[in-house]
Amino acid sequence: MLKIKTKNKKTITIIQTAFVSYHGIIIFLNKGGCSKYIIKIIAMNKHSHNFVETYDGLVGFGYDRKTDENTVEYYLQKFSDDKLMEIMKEKLLDEELSEIFFLITRLLKNHLSEQEYHNLFLKDITHKHTS
Repeated sequence: MLKIKTKNKKTITIIQTAFVSYHGIIIFLNKGGCSKYIIKIIAMNKHSHNFVETYDGLVGFGYDRKTDENTVEYYLQKFSDDKLMEIMKEKLLDEELSEIFFLITRLLKNHLSEQEYHNLFLKDITHKHTS
């Protein structure tokens, strides 16, 4: 059960029996699936790249650990820019695409728990860790 306040301050109780995820919007449906209330619970971009927009420190590698971390974060956010990726993905060799994919997969497997992987990488807030 979920209680939500509407714009006009009314409280609606939702008995969750189904939800739909579509482009970062999770919609809970009332019992039975046909309801006069279809409510957007989350309507925001799932991903963020704020660091690259605000970082004003040194971008370089090998100076110290903190600068290395910041540089990698900066480079990854710059590299994953949609417009850059449109061009890069067409120019990358098959081996390079494979190398990037398997590097990222290995890092995720080695450094994130299952719950962190689902919540942080997949952005799946509904995933519950099973023991």
